[in-house]
Amino acid sequence: YSDQQVTDELIERLKVFFNEDSIVELTGLIAFQNLSSKFNSALDVPPHVFCKLPHDNSGNKQA
Repeated sequence: YSDQQVTDELIERLKVFFNEDSIVELTGLIAFQNLSSKFNSALDVPPHVFCKLPHDNSGNKQA
């Protein structure tokens, strides 16, 4: 969603695990994935199933 904002609280939580350069890189990767997802959706590009879930014979749907 384009109206989502990164809060100061989230940045502080990220700084526990990442330095500033890593946060910038992570932000760029998230933005690229968001762009790719919207592009594929707009053009009806189907997923390529790179990460198949194992088949569940119990009849339960997997998340």
